[in-house]
Amino acid sequence: MKKALALAIAVLATATAGARTLSQAEAIDTIISNNTRLKALRANFEADYQSDMYEARRLANPEVEFEHLWGVEGDKKWNIGVSQSFDWPGAYGKRTRAAESRRRAWAYRYDAEELSLRTSAKEAFAMGVYAARRLELLGRVYANMDSLRSYITAGYRDGQLTILDVKKIELELYSLRSRIADVSDESSLAQSELAALNNGIPLAADFAAYPAEPMYELAQYLEYARTNNPDVIAGNALAHSAELEADAVSASRMPGFTLAYRHAYEEMQHFNGFAVGVSLPVFSRSRAVKAATLRANASRFDAAQADASARSAVMAAYSTAEKRRNTLSELNDVTLDESYPRLLLMAYKGGQINVITYIQELNYYLNAREVRLNAEYRLRLALITLNKYNPA
Repeated sequence: MKKALALAIAVLATATAGARTLSQAEAIDTIISNNTRLKALRANFEADYQSDMYEARRLANPEVEFEHLWGVEGDKKWNIGVSQSFDWPGAYGKRTRAAESRRRAWAYRYDAEELSLRTSAKEAFAMGVYAARRLELLGRVYANMDSLRSYITAGYRDGQLTILDVKKIELELYSLRSRIADVSDESSLAQSELAALNNGIPLAADFAAYPAEPMYELAQYLEYARTNNPDVIAGNALAHSAELEADAVSASRMPGFTLAYRHAYEEMQHFNGFAVGVSLPVFSRSRAVKAATLRANASRFDAAQADASARSAVMAAYSTAEKRRNTLSELNDVTLDESYPRLLLMAYKGGQINVITYIQELNYYLNAREVRLNAEYRLRLALITLNKYNPA
């Protein structure tokens, strides 16, 4: 039984044995380096940029023409030519600027994904620390009660105590083992989530404590959400790139030009010269301009929604953080310290309390400590949300 308990309490250590323990900051940086979704986004963004730049600067393929004619009396003539078409001169520069603008917008999209990944990793670490602290608490309580069980069992064998006392303690120990197993599952879940973010590679990381998270005034966090939210910046950048795209499409509706070299043979003579052509935009591209304008409007709506969502999340998290801070302040006056289980055991052995009172008091202590740990955990999650856009 004790071996099983020891394994449950040491679940974090056994999962990361044989590797240097990383700080949470180091582990999160490792996740950012290994995460396949970020790698895929980076590769796709670069591929799209290369494709956009190719299309922006691409010239039409040169055309080679050859003509051979026969006369009724056997006369022949032929000519050959090479031509190259060009868009309106300003179209190339405008398409290039639109492509560069899209690349900047995609960079902000990448920043938004990375920030979301960092936040998910911080939340998983908070879950792991919360589980580790509860395992440590449950382990201490279990050890205390197991010590009492040994004392009661010896007393029962000597005829000083009843079997009911033994059964009560055994039932409480069973309940504790069940709770330890549940919390161990939560600890394993936190590590599994971190491994999933790390391309399936387990992390040997520190779950001993929560890293420091500041708490500022609400106005400061709202300002961070307004100015440092990459989703909002990306939405506005995409809208700007769509406007540049509409401008580039409009430029493409201007006339194009064709320059050609001609060589002809007729009546035993060779002729050299050139030709110039103009392409007229008979088939308008107004629909393409309209589509680009609609994409710009949609991106601005996305940016506005991202801003509203972030501000709402900040206000909700700030309210939660304030409540949890107040709860923790109140608990400081009522939560029993870690010496209480030892004092209870001494009181029982001294005949000052019976088994029922011992169990009731120990459960009160355990519940009070768990309420405090939960308040700390909820405060930590709120602070992670509040500091999501903190540039520090």
